[in-house]
Amino acid sequence: MSEPKRDLVQSPEQAAETGTLAARISLSQRAGGIVVPLATVVLAFLVGGLVVLATGHNPLNAYHDIFNGPEVNFAPDKHQGANSSFLAVVKGGRWTRLTDPLRF
Repeated sequence: MSEPKRDLVQSPEQAAETGTLAARISLSQRAGGIVVPLATVVLAFLVGGLVVLATGHNPLNAYHDIFNGPEVNFAPDKHQGANSSFLAVVKGGRWTRLTDPLRF
């Protein structure tokens, strides 16, 4: 077997300068590949909103109901996320709180 020539091996940054698709993909993967996950989340929210709209409800109200829960925070010394919760049921197609936030 022959050894690969070291002068032909390029770093992803050098390869990206050539402008080929493979080089750009390589660079974006090394950069963390954040574009595809973010695009997936945006697409999921759009499709979810269309499904809610198709059922005759307002998607903005639905997303407000989802995100209007208890406050969640994470920090290096706080791994639990939340210090409270609440009980809720669905009435008339909407989440309705049964209790005030229950601290724990």
